[in-house]
Amino acid sequence: MATFMIYSSKEKQALELITAAKSVGAAAVKAVCINDEAQANALAAAGAEVLLINNDAISLADVAAVASALGQVAAQLGADTILLSSDRRGKEAAGRLAAILDAGCLTDISAIKANGDKIECQRNALGGATVATQYIA
Repeated sequence: MATFMIYSSKEKQALELITAAKSVGAAAVKAVCINDEAQANALAAAGAEVLLINNDAISLADVAAVASALGQVAAQLGADTILLSSDRRGKEAAGRLAAILDAGCLTDISAIKANGDKIECQRNALGGATVATQYIA
C-alpha cells in the first residue's frame, strides 16, 4: 500500500488522519508538523514518522505558504497519498497542494477504506442528498 503523508495544524485531527491512514493499510504514515514540537511528539507517540518544520517564516494563517511547504516535503518523503484535515484551512491547502503537485483532490471525505489496490472514499454529494463513492487508484 502507499506511503501516506498527513497534516493538520490541530493535534486531534492529525491523530484521526493517522488512524485513517493505518486503517487502509498504509505502508508508512509520515506526519508533518509546522512550528509545533508538542504536536510532533504526540504524533510520534501515535506511531507516525514525524517531520517537524521549524520555520518562523511559515505562518499557519498563510495557507499558500503551508501548501508550498507541504508540496516540498511530499516530494522529499515520497508520499503517494496526502491526507489533510477537513477544516477551512485544510480544504484550501488541499486545493493549493493539488495544483502544486498536479494531482487530484477529494475533499470532505466521511469514510475511507481499502478495496483491493484502490482506496475507496465516501463523501456527501448533491447537497447531501446522496453519498458518492470515489476511488484513489
